[in-house]
Amino acid sequence: MYLAAFVPQNGESVLGLLQQATDSALHGRLIPSADQSQLTIPDEALRECFYADCREEDVALAKFCLVPQPVAPAVTPVQTTVANFGRLPRVYIETLRDRALPTSFQRRMREAMPCKTVFSLDTDHSPFFSAPEKLAEQLISV
Repeated sequence: MYLAAFVPQNGESVLGLLQQATDSALHGRLIPSADQSQLTIPDEALRECFYADCREEDVALAKFCLVPQPVAPAVTPVQTTVANFGRLPRVYIETLRDRALPTSFQRRMREAMPCKTVFSLDTDHSPFFSAPEKLAEQLISV
């Protein structure tokens, strides 16, 4: 199951996909650590990128919980096979007002790696904060 997520194909990396999402609010906001091993996003960009529809309390909680993300998993191409990964049914929940992964980009990735079922939520990138009941309904229906 994917929730407003990258859907890399065999040989693709998350960072490579992000570079293709030219209208992502993340561009220019990912800050590498001094040793280039981690990425962060400035606090002032968090709401625009991830939490546009969220309550202030949820944004504060998110800020508290966020940690620098390691670069290695984002730049390492995934390795999948049709025999294993290809046979698994995929479910995708797209977010229609997502600024981090715009809907058009989510759909482009899904077209390249089709999903059995697709749901849409009229939310930002973080429906677990901005629309938890609607997200729960979608998850239960799966």
